[in-house]
Amino acid sequence: MISNAFKFTFEGEIAISVQRVGNMAELRVRDTGVGIPAEAIQGLFERFNRVSNMPSRTHEGSGIGLALVHDLAELHGGSVSVESTVGQGSTFVVSIPFGQDHLASGQIGGSRSLASTAVGAKPFVEEALRWLPDSVAGNNEIFSVHDELLPVPCPPASQAAERPRVLVADDNSDMRQYLARLLSEQYEVETVADGQAALDVAHKASPDLIVSDVMMPILDGFELLKALRAEEQTRTIPVVLLSARAGEESRVEGIQAGADDYLIKPFSARELLARVSGRLEIARLQRDRELQLRVNQAELEQRVQERTQELLNASQELRELSARILQAQDEERRRIARELHDGAGQLIAALGMEASNLAKERERLSSRAASSLSNIESLVAQMTQDIRTMSHLLYPPLLDDVGLQSALREYVTGFAERSGIQVSLDIPSEIERLDRDYELSLFRIVQECLTNIHRHSGSKTADIRIVRMTKRSSWRFGMKVEACPPNDCQKFSREGRVSGSEA
Repeated sequence: MISNAFKFTFEGEIAISVQRVGNMAELRVRDTGVGIPAEAIQGLFERFNRVSNMPSRTHEGSGIGLALVHDLAELHGGSVSVESTVGQGSTFVVSIPFGQDHLASGQIGGSRSLASTAVGAKPFVEEALRWLPDSVAGNNEIFSVHDELLPVPCPPASQAAERPRVLVADDNSDMRQYLARLLSEQYEVETVADGQAALDVAHKASPDLIVSDVMMPILDGFELLKALRAEEQTRTIPVVLLSARAGEESRVEGIQAGADDYLIKPFSARELLARVSGRLEIARLQRDRELQLRVNQAELEQRVQERTQELLNASQELRELSARILQAQDEERRRIARELHDGAGQLIAALGMEASNLAKERERLSSRAASSLSNIESLVAQMTQDIRTMSHLLYPPLLDDVGLQSALREYVTGFAERSGIQVSLDIPSEIERLDRDYELSLFRIVQECLTNIHRHSGSKTADIRIVRMTKRSSWRFGMKVEACPPNDCQKFSREGRVSGSEA
């Protein structure tokens, strides 16, 4: 009760008195501290009960001390009570009856056989000094951590060139020193007194692991954990929480909050060291795995890039091969068109001339010979037209000489005459000469569209529209061909886009 009075009293005094009241011995501990709200007094002596939002010298504690006082008083047939006013202080009263008549025979012990375990005032003074600010406590140290009553064996120091960094966050100075001494044999240890300081250190240089108390000022352990997990830089730091709250529910709460491990006070040094070592090893294995995954990913990306480049090269080779095939095909078309025009065309023209010479002697011919001559003249004319059409289909002779516009108009006129389909051609008159392959591609598209209309649509009309479109520094052509069958209102249309790079 003296410890509690000192913990919650910042100014004024603490008074302790013992007196007889009837057949009772009455212990009073009075302070001028922060006081206790009336609604919190009812559950004050229950285990693990803590009054929230109460200013104190430290946030340590588990809510066991006053419950222990209550139980000890009851074991002696006594009671404990409290009177408190917020902002003025509290008075705790413990009453224990004299004698032993009120106790059962089984509750009365024999004479003391062991020496007293009292260690004097030094532990209590040390506890009080560690509640003071570090600068004050540091000037009043009365013994070091090496003077502990129960030394704890530590494993040998690591021989690694670079030891893992462990950050310890606890508002209790004694606990910080204890944890630092245990861990410093194997790790580089840095200690802070609250969760905000721990978060600031993690931002500056991420530690390999954080050991944090749950109950701390500014940011408690859960708030620190939430802040760490919310940031990319710190979200993977392993965190081991320390708490005096026992039970499966508390452990589950800590793990669900994102803690990698949860230790309940009091804990053994061996357990702490084993947990820290295990978590560091798991973190190392995870880093190695992530590194290996990144290496594998980089290798996979490299292989994908190489394979993509191979496909691009193959695609380029196919385009070049296709261009060569098209060029060879175009040259063959030209050769055949030239042979038809220069060879077969000339022979048929000569045949036509001979038929004309015979026609001059028509009156001297028999009726049968005259009829045959007429058939020959008709066939010569048809063959001349067919050779001309075939020559145009194989390669437009005007395309190289006068360009796309004139070649298309000449072809559309001939197509209309041959097919009986009325064709409307809309092409800008200001189109300048284009690349030879490009003009040929456009010409072939129009040619293919009209051929399909003639063969498959049954239409008597066709509309062709060619429009030049510019985009940034490049240029494109859009073409639309429509045909409508005479007895069907449905439209058959074909639309396309041709760019210079695709020609």
